[in-house]
Amino acid sequence: MSIVRQTSIAPRASLAMGAAGAIVGGAVAAARDIDKVKKGDMTREEAVKDVLKESGTTGLATAAATAVVSSLGLTGVLSLAGLVAVAVGTKRLADKALAKCETKRLAEGESEASEPLKSAPAKKSTTKKDGAAAKA
Repeated sequence: MSIVRQTSIAPRASLAMGAAGAIVGGAVAAARDIDKVKKGDMTREEAVKDVLKESGTTGLATAAATAVVSSLGLTGVLSLAGLVAVAVGTKRLADKALAKCETKRLAEGESEASEPLKSAPAKKSTTKKDGAAAKA
């Protein structure tokens, strides 16, 4: 009977811990990015994107870690160690996946931006001869 009760609590605990992790992750990113914006090393838009990314990935990592530790039934020091291990691994994977997507997006954006320049038709010469031919 305690197993049924434990599994009904686990999703709510994962959701609550994920929300707490998102808040903490976003707050840490905001604190870090405020100085960067003030120094001019980062724009406000970049800071907002970074805070959202950190908030999301930290929340995801915390929720995943809570779900794993809950499902394994770990308690005490083992639950803390499990939370840290799973959260760190999940956060690293999420950060790497987002970095790979960002790199791919930037590469595609640069190739799309440079393609029109390569395929743009050459401008016509505006000499008197061309102007006379255009009038005729």
